[in-house]
Amino acid sequence: MDKVVLGFAPTRRAIFSAPAAVVYRGLTAKRLKELNVDFVDIDDVNDEGLLYDDAGAAFSTASLSPVITICPGQL
Repeated sequence: MDKVVLGFAPTRRAIFSAPAAVVYRGLTAKRLKELNVDFVDIDDVNDEGLLYDDAGAAFSTASLSPVITICPGQL
């Protein structure tokens, strides 16, 4: 059976503060590791490891396709 690697690309949105988004990103990554889930993240894209669309930040989520979205409450 082939190994599945999850692409983990959390987002920073207006509903959370940026610091809260970073906290939840870390908690989710920690839980994925506890569950022995192999994943790749976007830590090399920016310091926060989060997708966002601020003025001047050019990053397209289309380059991450296909992406599975997991909310922290689902773990």
